[in-house]
Amino acid sequence: MNRVPYDHFGLLIFGQGLWKENFTQKISKDTKLSFFHLSGYSKDSLFCTCPVCNAMVKLFDPMKSDPYLDLCDLCKPLFKKFEKIKGQNEGMIFLSHSIIRDIRLLQNLANGLLSKDQIKKIYIIEIEYKKIPKPIPVIIESLKHRRLSKSEFVKLLENNLYQYDVIYEVFKDKYF
Repeated sequence: MNRVPYDHFGLLIFGQGLWKENFTQKISKDTKLSFFHLSGYSKDSLFCTCPVCNAMVKLFDPMKSDPYLDLCDLCKPLFKKFEKIKGQNEGMIFLSHSIIRDIRLLQNLANGLLSKDQIKKIYIIEIEYKKIPKPIPVIIESLKHRRLSKSEFVKLLENNLYQYDVIYEVFKDKYF
């Protein structure tokens, strides 16, 4: 069954070198908090107090169970796609049933992550629910891939050329 009732955001944080457990925990916590706030919510928001609502907008690790999270039929293949890209490298994969509608805020998320020495690059994908009438294997197979430096990604965002259904691989400028 093709049960995909939500927008989708995917984030793969690709590591540089070996990550210590405390860095992994810190980057996970900071990224989740940043995403929640960049999605337009604050600690005073109703979405913070209601666990069902919170699960709809937060960034989550699909490998950790949460009674309020629903891994829908698109989450699983999207996670597998990112897992294949990540391979044996250090890093983490997050998904959300919410997207960042304000492109400036997406730029803030990318800048924040790529400012850390232990992060080499990130992968970002957003899929709008209203564009999901196709069967899920077709959606996953039709995803495009763009490789950009951070400054190119910022320019793309500033020029309003950002597209849904594209996996953006964003490198630090010094790696290009």
